[in-house]
Amino acid sequence: MKKAVMTVAVMLSCLLCGGIGWFIGFRTAPPPAETQMPWSETFYATVTACSDTQITAEGLDVNDVNHRGPMVIAADENTVYEWRHTPMERHELQAGDRIAVTYSGDVAEIYPPVYHGILRIQLLDDEK
Repeated sequence: MKKAVMTVAVMLSCLLCGGIGWFIGFRTAPPPAETQMPWSETFYATVTACSDTQITAEGLDVNDVNHRGPMVIAADENTVYEWRHTPMERHELQAGDRIAVTYSGDVAEIYPPVYHGILRIQLLDDEK
């Protein structure tokens, strides 16, 4: 009889520990893929010219081969501009500025390529 009570107690404690472990794992698991942020990619460039509708730039050599050379960055009203994690305005960018560009859109495969879906442009220079 004592052995049966001990066995039941051990089984209940195992079930309790398993349930608590499942609940903790369920609460900390990442969301399903369909609710996660879309893919994005970041590359580095030097601004060669700025206008109200686009930024032309030259990709740096530290990038992979697809993000080197001349390019057009078609940023829109949803693009975030920042310098040292503080917001800035688009008109503050000037030719010669080094930037990091994060995008999740299409790339028009023309010459120079045009990048769409620009999420963020970060000014990399130490002084503004």
